Amino acid sequence: MIFTKEFPEVYTPAIPVRPQAPSVFTIAVAPVTSSTFLFKKQTLFKIAVALPSSSLDRAKIWDREYHTAQRRGEESRPLSDYLLQKVNIVTPYEISNPLKVAITIRFLQTMSTDDFLQIIRDGFQGAPWRYTAYLEDALNKAISDEKIRSGEELAFYWFDNGELMVVKNGDVRGRIYKEGVNRRFLEVFVDNEHAICTELVKGLEDHIPRM
Repeated sequence: MIFTKEFPEVYTPAIPVRPQAPSVFTIAVAPVTSSTFLFKKQTLFKIAVALPSSSLDRAKIWDREYHTAQRRGEESRPLSDYLLQKVNIVTPYEISNPLKVAITIRFLQTMSTDDFLQIIRDGFQGAPWRYTAYLEDALNKAISDEKIRSGEELAFYWFDNGELMVVKNGDVRGRIYKEGVNRRFLEVFVDNEHAICTELVKGLEDHIPRM
């Protein structure tokens, strides 16, 4: 459902072992394509970025400060800094570790796991080698197959305590608690400097102020 519209829509993510998950807003959806001889300009997969209302509020603050910095010719903090800002919310329902960001990837072509990981590696250029190695190992274990098939989905959920949950086709396949790794992984989806899909970042920049 979240891949059928370009404009934001609201849904409740089916996060395993977390039935109290809040509703989130789909902010941007974009395809990742390849023009190599191997894929012949096919769309490999689509990425959807969704935020709960608390993260959307921080994204709007980022948008205002980003444009203010641009007008002044100054550098600004990346969106990922705002989205991962700790809030430590405590509610009557004891939801003390709220969801920060939900990213879902739906594969439209069958591709090798290594080809997918190479795309992620491209976004990790310049990062400490141990970050790349750690994430690659975690994703390999989560995918647990030499191929990712058309129609399959990977979902990634960032939480307030620093946890990154990796879900494949609705099943939890891993949890990562390495703050630097998790932050850099988010950057490959939402920050211009490391983005693997500039169209996705453009969608975020266009839609956040209109929400």
